[in-house]
Amino acid sequence: MTSPDSHPTEYFWSPNGRISRSTYSLRILMLLAGAVAIVVLFGQGKSLFGGIALLLILLATVFQVTKRCRDGLGSGWWVLLLCIPPVAGMLMLFLAFKGIPDSGTESNPA
Repeated sequence: MTSPDSHPTEYFWSPNGRISRSTYSLRILMLLAGAVAIVVLFGQGKSLFGGIALLLILLATVFQVTKRCRDGLGSGWWVLLLCIPPVAGMLMLFLAFKGIPDSGTESNPA
């Protein structure tokens, strides 16, 4: 049985599956570094390429949060809280530090 995250193209571009805290934290930091690099290189909204790249990073971030919501909160629908700016940051930090309960799930076998 292969996990949905087994193919490299699905690391960032698939909302399917679940991810651990460490994987989530590493990917979010990578996406944040990419967003900062794009803003530094292309300015704030002055370039079409920079704007498209930032939208792709936002989409990849939503996919990562969806995966982590499934693992930490039980449902991917919690990702809708990203639409509320003050709550979005708190949700992303919460998911980075929240462990999953001890149960016989795929990501945490009993």
